[in-house]
Amino acid sequence: MRAGVLHPDAAADEAPRLYTIVLAGVISQQMANEPGAGYDAGMFTSLTDAALDMFFARYAPRPTAAGASPGTSPRQQAAVT
Repeated sequence: MRAGVLHPDAAADEAPRLYTIVLAGVISQQMANEPGAGYDAGMFTSLTDAALDMFFARYAPRPTAAGASPGTSPRQQAAVT
């Protein structure tokens, strides 16, 4: 939020709970369905980046941060900041 990467709504109690739900869901699904698969090859863990992109899109600043190209995800913006 301080870097302008997340909307102020990310400071609400909901955001860390949602983040935990997203990651715990990916991990639990992977462990239940393909426990021996590697991270990159896992049916669910391979979708971690997409799941986090959805989380960060939910809390993206409005309007888009200055200097960001239209196709830049909030997570990619955070990596640059």
